[in-house]
Amino acid sequence: MKLANIIPIFKAGDTSIIGNYRPVSLLTTVSKVFERAFYSRLLTFITHHKILYELQFGFRGGHSTHLAVIKLMENIITSLEKGEFSAVIFLDFSKAFDTVNHSILLEKLNHYGIRGIANNWVRSYLSDRTQYCTFGDKKSSTSSVSCGVPQGSILGPLLFLVYINDLGTIFSHFKTILFADDSNLIINGKSLQELETKINLDIPSLTNWLQTNRLSLNLQKTHLMVFGKKTRHNENILNIRIDGEQIETVNHTKFLGLILDNDLSWKLHLAHLSKKLSKSIGILSRARRFLNKSTLRQLYYSFLYPYLTYCNIIWGNASQSALWPIFRTQKRAIRIIDNIRRRDSTKLTFKNLKILRLPDIYTFSVLLFVYKYKNKLLPNIFDNFYTMNSEIHRHATRYAGHLRVPVAKTKLASTFIKKTGVSIWNQFSDKLDLKSKIGLFKQKAIILLTEEYSLDP
Repeated sequence: MKLANIIPIFKAGDTSIIGNYRPVSLLTTVSKVFERAFYSRLLTFITHHKILYELQFGFRGGHSTHLAVIKLMENIITSLEKGEFSAVIFLDFSKAFDTVNHSILLEKLNHYGIRGIANNWVRSYLSDRTQYCTFGDKKSSTSSVSCGVPQGSILGPLLFLVYINDLGTIFSHFKTILFADDSNLIINGKSLQELETKINLDIPSLTNWLQTNRLSLNLQKTHLMVFGKKTRHNENILNIRIDGEQIETVNHTKFLGLILDNDLSWKLHLAHLSKKLSKSIGILSRARRFLNKSTLRQLYYSFLYPYLTYCNIIWGNASQSALWPIFRTQKRAIRIIDNIRRRDSTKLTFKNLKILRLPDIYTFSVLLFVYKYKNKLLPNIFDNFYTMNSEIHRHATRYAGHLRVPVAKTKLASTFIKKTGVSIWNQFSDKLDLKSKIGLFKQKAIILLTEEYSLDP
């Protein structure tokens, strides 16, 4: 039950470089039964005692990637609304899951109250493990495992969250948003000099934490981004060093599958998304000669819809010019499914197929977010994300049940969900049942949005 078959999964880059592969452990079914039983009890204990850092979004129910990005953007936009600068360091850990020190992990579990038999069970789970690697038809010899938690296991991710749980509590100036080992440090300041000073004051805390926990950063892939008014010949470059190595200041980076640029325009992400969708369109186009409309619709939901919905609540309100290539590709897909000509209107087809158009995917995403907010289905850190009119006006008014529209000084704030969520919810809330189950709410929202489509282009 402690023997793992390691399968290298290629991530990106040069296929000949071993570091570009992720080692995933294939474990026996029986071991996973034991893991699942222990995982359920451990998670119940951790949740009941609120042990995990509140801004840890990885491997937690109800904590998705888009919520992590929303929190990141909220921090940045709040700073920009004050006329300040904001800097974010995107940390890249080197083989974080594979370098977890077992003794330190057991000590941390003991600190959080997982003691006695439970702690001994984890000790047994981690000790005397062995593994071998399979690549193609080749198989390596078996070797022992002295550190790390198995990637591909049920229990490993939760143990890793406990291991890095205190990272969010060690800084004087940084705010931290974590998604397992995808972590970023956020700091605000009135000037670039203030940013630089604050960051350099907190860097020793980071390096000490890494040394204490026997983790390391890939400094070549650890980046810094600065948000705010461009200076120094349109470049905001800070002199930040970790272990003596300069941290590169970049204009864009990839975080949780999204390409962030320092203008938060999402143009680079949408250009990348457009290429992905074009490949999916090719699949749909080749299949239409052999498949009926219903099956083609299923292919659309398999190969295109996930791209259109993933973090749409973040980028779905970008400029029309940036969104147009994506929308055009979506309409092309609809024409393929319904077998209509290039210049024919697609609105009626969208309605008949009950498929949301790109602008309405954003509206639907926002409505679902606010529904979860009002029904307490979001993490506690979103409890004060919106304000009700009834909280401001004590007397009963026609709009007491509506959300209060926040003031936005910048264009970025006016297109952020904190404001667009209010306007969209207030527009549709009277037509939707807030008390209905989430599945029924989704159905009614889709019907409501598609019913507005017509034959007009």
